[in-house]
Amino acid sequence: MLCHWAARSKQAHPLVTPALFAIPSLFISPPTLALLWYGGGAIGGLVGKGRKHTACWISLGVFSILFTNSALRVFAAADAPAHVKIGGGVAGNAALAAVFFVLGVAPWFFLRRQNAGKD
Repeated sequence: MLCHWAARSKQAHPLVTPALFAIPSLFISPPTLALLWYGGGAIGGLVGKGRKHTACWISLGVFSILFTNSALRVFAAADAPAHVKIGGGVAGNAALAAVFFVLGVAPWFFLRRQNAGKD
């Protein structure tokens, strides 16, 4: 039903429509997954509307939050007592932090490479 409404709506806003899909995921998944769903939908919607500069800012914001979350998990895993298990471990969370950093910064290089102007 949500996909049908989003596809048929003539006034779908690229920042509001992804919330229809991200909010239900808050009930069954961690908040970081909902943020990733929302960010991906908003970035795709903005690029589809030709607002690449705003999409880069959204990308930088979303992936900065996810990077910070993964970096904090690295420190929590490193400082945790031996009996505490943190999913993914130090290496896994460090790898996720690196991936989120690259995903947040990479669109700026591509935007600059295309010589795209501001919105």
